[in-house]
Amino acid sequence: MGTHKYMTAPLPMETMPRGVPYIVGNEFAERFSFYGMKGILVVFMTQYLMRSSGELDLMSNETATGYYHLFTSAVYFTPLLGALIADIFLGKYMTIISLSLVYCLGHFMLALDDTRFGLALGLGLIALGAGGIKPCVSAHVGDQFGSGNKHMLPKVYGWFYISINIGAFISNLLTPWLLNSPDFGPQWAFGIPGGLMLLATWVFWLGRRKFIHIQPSGLGFVKETFSGDGLVAIGKLSIIFVFVAMFWALFDQTGSTWVIQARSMDRTIWGYTLFEAQFQAANPLLILILVPIFTVVVYPAINTLIRLTPVRKIAIGMFLTVVAFTVPAVIETNIAGGRVFEASSQAARRTADGDWSAWNLIDGDPDGSGWATAGITRDKESGEDQVSGDEGGLGTVVIQLRERRAWTISGLAVNPFVRGVMNADDDAGEDNTAFPATDRFAKDITIFIGDRPAGPWSEVATIALKQTDEFQTVTFGPVEASYVKLRIDANWGGNHAAIGRVRVIAAAEFPPADAAANAVSVWPDVAAIGYKPPIMWQLLAYILITAAEVMISITCLEFSYTQAPRKMKSFIMSFYLLSVSVGNLIVAGVNFFIRNDDGTSKLAGASYYWFFTALMLVTAVIFLVVAKLYREKTYIQQDAPAAESGGPGFGVQGSD
Repeated sequence: MGTHKYMTAPLPMETMPRGVPYIVGNEFAERFSFYGMKGILVVFMTQYLMRSSGELDLMSNETATGYYHLFTSAVYFTPLLGALIADIFLGKYMTIISLSLVYCLGHFMLALDDTRFGLALGLGLIALGAGGIKPCVSAHVGDQFGSGNKHMLPKVYGWFYISINIGAFISNLLTPWLLNSPDFGPQWAFGIPGGLMLLATWVFWLGRRKFIHIQPSGLGFVKETFSGDGLVAIGKLSIIFVFVAMFWALFDQTGSTWVIQARSMDRTIWGYTLFEAQFQAANPLLILILVPIFTVVVYPAINTLIRLTPVRKIAIGMFLTVVAFTVPAVIETNIAGGRVFEASSQAARRTADGDWSAWNLIDGDPDGSGWATAGITRDKESGEDQVSGDEGGLGTVVIQLRERRAWTISGLAVNPFVRGVMNADDDAGEDNTAFPATDRFAKDITIFIGDRPAGPWSEVATIALKQTDEFQTVTFGPVEASYVKLRIDANWGGNHAAIGRVRVIAAAEFPPADAAANAVSVWPDVAAIGYKPPIMWQLLAYILITAAEVMISITCLEFSYTQAPRKMKSFIMSFYLLSVSVGNLIVAGVNFFIRNDDGTSKLAGASYYWFFTALMLVTAVIFLVVAKLYREKTYIQQDAPAAESGGPGFGVQGSD
């Protein structure tokens, strides 16, 4: 063996390789930067994106979801390029260092330019940098092990994954707060992850003398790739990865459609209201909890029943994913069901002289089933509330005005009558099921307007309501608004507060050109409000899909390394990551396809989630056949010759 600047083969040892701590530390900081940036992308694109002139330039939910998954697809496609550079030309270490610098530039581009140009350029650089190093980092972990300590590889990949998720957990809590904070905003929310990526690069550079540097194989890579073993390995693993792609199609929606769904949920936990993007922190936290549980308890228990091979783990994880995605489907049914209000088909009308009259941006659903707060605890002697809602009220309703960023509105009409609220408590303490619970109806309401769903809010009017089944109107403005918030300040004494139907009335102005072509405009989804399920329901979905991730993702990381011939480690790892790319490409394609020209969706509400649930179920069933037929073949790097594994300085020549 010739002399090299760094060690080029694993030491014949049974203990932990010396370079592992540097890789784990690097991965923590790098994953902090990536997930911190990625976790706020959908919110940024739908609420903060600007034109160069300083005006808002926002995307719709479907468009933002589509671009989010296109970016994620690109991040997991570029590993092919990184793997080829590493395995043929530069080796893993130099590839990681070089592309990490490109990665840093992408972060700082996002921080410095909040336009669509800055977004596209920043995400392009991050896709190249983050994607390019992905297969190299994962394979670099495995390169540190030889035959003497290969039994420690599963444990280290577990640590590797834990470091990823500690970084992701912290960043998923921090960056949404930075983004929404008036003291920080997008520049800090993207800039701090960029700083962590610089830190990650520095930590990795510090470990250069501790690492095993497997040399690029040049044409040897091509020879091994097209050898019998190489082609068989690619063919066998590609079959597995095609099925795994569907798991990623569902899993990665935790950062897009699940975040959008969280906007319509009650996100208050123990008195603190989370930003919609912050609940993504549930996934990395659950990883930290579930990885040791699965390693120590679940896998040994399953092994007592069947031999738990890697492909069987993947199969079980796929069926868990099916169950996981039924939860947001049920949540969406509750959000978009009988207690949601949609715009009336008579929302806008042209008058006889051809002018547009004022119209309702939102009109209550005919069943008037209403919106209600959680229970209100009252002091029996004073009659005062012991537990109150937001800002001292009994509860709030936030209405999003859709189809355009802002509307000019001039009034609000409220019908407090809620036909679906029964079982009023009478003076005798008995339930009265014959009539609606009028004591729960809203009595006093304060009306606010804002540009974002979490505020800040400006008060525009108050209204005192009668206990009657009719719309009662208050006028104000006209004012520009994207969101309207109703705060229920008082009801008629019941233990809940409720509103039946709400109309937001626009000032007289021309609607979109396509609507002006008709005498009666039909806008099916201009604005909507509805029941807000507690965000903890999403926690159940996160538990299930994280359990599936443990069984699929961690397994595939180790499996991709051990099943790859020695000169193809990065390349095969990139094939696994390509499955993530394909999965996200599926989601992006679906979201662009289902968007209608009028802004509505071909897969509205819960049907969207049921569609992906059905796809996952079909995939899981077919994969059972693959799991039964697959045969494993393991490849581990060879140890260095004993004569070259002597004292300190083995394999090292020269200095930096």
